[in-house]
Amino acid sequence: MPIFRILFLSLICILFIGCATSQGEKKNIADLHLRMGTSYLQQGNYPQALKELLEAVELDPKSPVIHNNLALAYFVRDKFTEAESHLKTAIDLDSKYTDARNNLGRVYISMKLYDQAIAELTPVINDLTYPTPEKAHANMAMAYYKKGEFLKARDTALLSLKSEKTFCPAQIVYGLSLFFLEDYKKAGPSLEKTVNQCDKEKEEALYYSGLSYFKIGSKAKAEARLQEMVHLYPEGEYAEKAKTMIGIIK
Repeated sequence: MPIFRILFLSLICILFIGCATSQGEKKNIADLHLRMGTSYLQQGNYPQALKELLEAVELDPKSPVIHNNLALAYFVRDKFTEAESHLKTAIDLDSKYTDARNNLGRVYISMKLYDQAIAELTPVINDLTYPTPEKAHANMAMAYYKKGEFLKARDTALLSLKSEKTFCPAQIVYGLSLFFLEDYKKAGPSLEKTVNQCDKEKEEALYYSGLSYFKIGSKAKAEARLQEMVHLYPEGEYAEKAKTMIGIIK
């Protein structure tokens, strides 16, 4: 074999091995940024999480996990369009990535695209291998609740609570659905449970538990819950409404 041909083939092999090594190194570095970004995300350090995950996706743009976690970093900053885009990419890369589809459903709820949310969440709920069905059912319940379909919201939230009895996103939807179905006797105690177990949902649960007790004539309980809400959340979403109700009760 002529010497120049040997040298040419040797050069091709060297370049191929170099590229393979480079790609492997990129994936390893991307994985490091993914781990760091995810850790920052869990700690609530969202700017640093976004920075790390953007570096990860640049190094490994075909990783569905990176796109999913990057979407979450955008979601917590209320950047729903960006979150949607990366979740769609994650699903395109792995059509069986159920967690990304569940997250996309949650993003659509925040975008007030409730029918699209339900469409995305339906295969998640039907996936019997999905390890956290309470999340999918709670998201579906929220979509129905936001649409004003309170009966479906109640029943779907109940499915979530069967999987995880203390899952707060399902608890609040269940209690609120009971309230808007005018089942005040059940709504009050259900919302009380939310007050006792859930911090993020506490303000809304206090307000509607107060209204529930008022509706069934338990004025003392109603006033106590509303007073507690005003005390804890004086600048909250329901503060003025609660004060008005306290005035009516008195």
